[in-house]
Amino acid sequence: MPSFPIAAGLLALLAGASQAAEFSDADLAGDDAENSAFATAASPAQLAGIWLAPAYGYALQLDSDAGGQLRLTRYDFSSQYCLVADRLPPQSAADLAQLLRLHGANQLDYLEAGQQVTPGIRFQRTGALPAPCQPERLLPTQDEAGYRADSQRDFQLVWQTYAELYHDFGLSRTDWAGQRQLGEPLKPASGDARLYGVLTQLVTPLRDGHVSVYWQDQSHTVTRKPMYLLQSAADFARQRNWSPPFTTAQQQAIDRYVSKQTRQLTALPERYAAPGKPVQRAANNLLSWFMTPERYAYLNIRQLSGFSGSEELAKDLPVLDAALERIMGDVQNARALIIDLRFAPGGFDENAMRIASRFVERPTVVYGKQARLGAGRTPLRKVTVKPAAGKRYAGPIVVLTSSSTFSAAEVLALSLRNLPNVVLVGEATGGALSDSLHKRTPGGVQFSLSNEYYLSPQGEWFEGSGVPVRHAAPFPTDSDVALRRDPGLLKARAVLQGMLPRP
Repeated sequence: MPSFPIAAGLLALLAGASQAAEFSDADLAGDDAENSAFATAASPAQLAGIWLAPAYGYALQLDSDAGGQLRLTRYDFSSQYCLVADRLPPQSAADLAQLLRLHGANQLDYLEAGQQVTPGIRFQRTGALPAPCQPERLLPTQDEAGYRADSQRDFQLVWQTYAELYHDFGLSRTDWAGQRQLGEPLKPASGDARLYGVLTQLVTPLRDGHVSVYWQDQSHTVTRKPMYLLQSAADFARQRNWSPPFTTAQQQAIDRYVSKQTRQLTALPERYAAPGKPVQRAANNLLSWFMTPERYAYLNIRQLSGFSGSEELAKDLPVLDAALERIMGDVQNARALIIDLRFAPGGFDENAMRIASRFVERPTVVYGKQARLGAGRTPLRKVTVKPAAGKRYAGPIVVLTSSSTFSAAEVLALSLRNLPNVVLVGEATGGALSDSLHKRTPGGVQFSLSNEYYLSPQGEWFEGSGVPVRHAAPFPTDSDVALRRDPGLLKARAVLQGMLPRP
């Protein structure tokens, strides 16, 4: 898959050698301690102080004022560099409870507002900021007084951040130490445009869909496997002899073409709807469903964010819940259910778990999560999904996946894979399960990397290879689209015919 810059709008559609740590019997039993701790309330005095998450290169400083308000400052740090990544205006402890949850006196989770089931970033209380974050060494950013542009320094900051946090260079057989020489031609005055170009060369060998470099309206991402959004954009540009950096008009044309191709692909399964049974849509048209002539229900999940028309999890959840209640009501009498994740480029893990809760019959450990910590890892944190209080479906399920099933959609496939009534069909997923850890340089260049391990309940790690399927089926080609033929859906129907008794 060739690399090329992606406009922010298109990138939004994409959206984060291992020792396998198999879960213990206690993990599989479904201890609720992890989730119950999310409800812990905190006073300003309990939150105030310094908190570190070294596996993420984050430090939090919470300062309390006389009025009981808290000011949060988040730092990006490595062993040699530190800068202020974010400052929030003063807020009450009650307001910050949407983002920060205490676990005892000395542990804190940093969360997305609305996050309840999936783990946040775990911080530990400490007495002082890391040495690079002390005032005499802290790097001013371009929007702060004292900023000094230095492309050579910024390259070293990026290289070192990956060296200390990236989960496994062995996945791509990248000699990261050898990559460092790419920065040698840079001078302090080279500028962000030149730095951006060199950094794209630095990260390209990783071929990781959660590794990106951003500058102004340009971004660079290379996936391990062909992803239809990226492949379509690259093919369209190549046919016109366009090369990056694209003009605004070229990028807009690329985005329009990819949007059109996406509509054609995602509409392909709809030709298999039973006559007189219209396709239903909900949640900002990101969920669609229908019944086939065989009385198989089909549910297409386009992505796992944006259900509310925003990119805010807290706004998504009530919209998703209402849509799922409606869908589950419509499919209750279906002989089987086909869940299509082939076109889903990711979103929020929390939304994925909300969907999974409609298909479990009892509290179920669906995956575990760790982050790289030096030469080791953080403690394994299991994720337990409980049955939803509303309508659920317990019949046979086929989950369709492809190499374009990405990120949070892969986490959903991983979570459903071990349920006794679920079979995965299609292609192994894209192999980018880790969350995307976002960082910045002091100047205008930003970047992201993968630092986490998502493990199946059996301790399997599918980063790079993707979540495997039981029955193979190809992704639709241009010829399939022209013939209005969906090989994946046809395979799913054949698999179900073998699973079900004849009506």
